[in-house]
Amino acid sequence: MLVDAHAAALGADHVDTIVCRTVQASEHCEFDLHDDGIMLHAGLVADRARVQGPDHADTLKARWNLVCAVNDGMFGRKLYPALRSDCLRVLGRGHPLTQAVLEHATSPSCWAR
Repeated sequence: MLVDAHAAALGADHVDTIVCRTVQASEHCEFDLHDDGIMLHAGLVADRARVQGPDHADTLKARWNLVCAVNDGMFGRKLYPALRSDCLRVLGRGHPLTQAVLEHATSPSCWAR
């Protein structure tokens, strides 16, 4: 597995290893393995916050990926307001991630899974 090879060669906290884990988590969701994908994205949020800090753009992107992976009912709705607030505070309204987060709430299917 590519993630294991990166972790062995570079270390678990290396940015390239974390990027490989992000791809892995997204692929799980893409192939309808949502429970695994959600768990992987949640782990990435924790690790990005620990390694890069809670306000780093990559950490906010990891949180966004988790919201998109969850994209249902109460859990997604609980995560979304804090993410929206933090993106506005840290990145500003004009940042592409903030724009995506703001547009997500107005999408007709955003909470529909």
